[in-house]
Amino acid sequence: MIPKAIAAAIRNGGLFATDILRAGLTHLASAITALFAAIGVRRFIIMGGFALAVGPPYASLLTEEIERLGCVGLTGPASCGTARILALQPEEHVNDRALIDAQLESI
Repeated sequence: MIPKAIAAAIRNGGLFATDILRAGLTHLASAITALFAAIGVRRFIIMGGFALAVGPPYASLLTEEIERLGCVGLTGPASCGTARILALQPEEHVNDRALIDAQLESI
């Protein structure tokens, strides 16, 4: 129940909950920038229950954190710096290859 409440608070603009997420995303953003620097991975698909529950604010906050860390090459409108959330609803079967392919095509 607590993760749902935190996700709802972030979606509704709660500053405390947003700051908690931002602090946690620092680690994910750091790992993404390290992968980009090490081997040049430019596309990252973030999927999972909490990311999906938070939705677009999760992607925006992650993108902001990547930019804050100064990952040159993953930021700016012409790059792949904008994180995307693979929007599979929990009731959809994750092994449905056609559904996953359709979501990936939209990125």
